[in-house]
Amino acid sequence: MQPDSVLAGVLLPDTIFAQEWMWYLGAFVAFNTIVFVGLSIGKFVPWPPQPSKTTLDEWRNRTARNRTHDDEGD
Repeated sequence: MQPDSVLAGVLLPDTIFAQEWMWYLGAFVAFNTIVFVGLSIGKFVPWPPQPSKTTLDEWRNRTARNRTHDDEGD
């Protein structure tokens, strides 16, 4: 079989691919594919370690002390 003898619309008629809603569907599928490829790649990226509760408490205490010192100077 020659490659040029294969019809473009094997599953669906050729006229469906020329309709406007098919272009919107194709754009949606392309956008969706890009989003999911990005999400899949993001699963492999090593994220920075999350701070522990002790580190967060120390940060809150330090900022609270700085706020108290700033208020006393006014």
